[in-house]
Amino acid sequence: MAMSRLGGAAALSLKDLVTERSAPATVIAEAETKALDLSSELRRDVHGVLGIPIDAIDMDGVLARIFTATATSAPLWISTPNLDFLACSRSDPEFRESLLLSDLCVPDGMPIVWISRLLGIPIRRRIAGSDIFARLKQRVAPRFTTFLFGGAEGIAERAALRINQEKCGLTCVGTHYPGFRPVEEMGGKAVIDTINLSGAHILAIGLPARKGQPWLLRNRDRLTIPVRASLGATLNFQAGSLARAPAFMRSYGLEWLWRIMQEPHLWKRYWSNLGTLSFLLLTRVFPLATAQLWARSMRHDRDLTVQRSQGANTTVLHLTGAAVARHVAKAATWIGAGLSSAGPMTIDMSKVTAIDTRFIGLLLMTRKGLGKLNQPLRLVGAPFHVRIVMRLNGFGYLLEANGRG
Repeated sequence: MAMSRLGGAAALSLKDLVTERSAPATVIAEAETKALDLSSELRRDVHGVLGIPIDAIDMDGVLARIFTATATSAPLWISTPNLDFLACSRSDPEFRESLLLSDLCVPDGMPIVWISRLLGIPIRRRIAGSDIFARLKQRVAPRFTTFLFGGAEGIAERAALRINQEKCGLTCVGTHYPGFRPVEEMGGKAVIDTINLSGAHILAIGLPARKGQPWLLRNRDRLTIPVRASLGATLNFQAGSLARAPAFMRSYGLEWLWRIMQEPHLWKRYWSNLGTLSFLLLTRVFPLATAQLWARSMRHDRDLTVQRSQGANTTVLHLTGAAVARHVAKAATWIGAGLSSAGPMTIDMSKVTAIDTRFIGLLLMTRKGLGKLNQPLRLVGAPFHVRIVMRLNGFGYLLEANGRG
């Protein structure tokens, strides 16, 4: 199929899926909305970093996404990966899945920023969940409402009181203390109803990452609040029970030291994370950075061609050349056309000469888009050097037969 005909082919596939003659207007509207949603996923500037997605976005971009979500009531799940998230995702598939299904993954931890820089990813600044919340409070208009979920006993109520007394850009319309219990016991119908009936724009989760992310994953389809974000210690900062580290410590990646001074029990977690960081730098990041330099020196990033064929009940895309950042837009067009058919997709990588973090990010968004259609992504035929790069970068699970690892 020629590239010039792709737009028409994509439109035709959508019409074949639901036509005005064969389906009610509501079904057509739902299909068109889903197609637009999948298209927006492919446009995300997201990179694959050590097994998880990281968005190359600045604070203004994050705020713009929040404003759009609140204005349209479109779900926006914001995750804030730091080194602890990275460590959890390596050992817990459900935790990793919570990041893969998030609508925005911003680099909350400086180690994520450092790793990104070493891999040539255009991420320059940390975007902490606490900073997002603070910026929302600074807004004069539009004003948003928030529901606070989590924290130690009394923390959410105290934070809500202080926020409302400030008369800032946020108004707290509800709180809930789930107690110290398993994640599966935190999402009863009464709890979800209370959150939804609050009518809040933003659900701020103040649970530890190992509980907050799985809780959002398990309840994402039951929540009607547009913006959902796991914001770590933000509730404690807003309640005044903890003080944030000085700006200079945050900018140099020393907030962990400040946190240990306030909460000495955290030293075990940070010590473990330091070991994880050292291991990843030595065995993953430095080899990946070297492999990228080698690929550039060998001029393996010149071009990418895509051909589409129809297999038995699946769309097959055949890639030839460099699966790298400069060719993402071209590949995304073909992938978008394939997604419009609402069936499974197979990507033949047997003739791929190189792959980088940005293209892996596109594959992650393809997987997510297909997941919304309850369809699998299969990556087949990846040559040895591509498999090595993907496994070093923590994405060996994408090479599994069903694309879900």
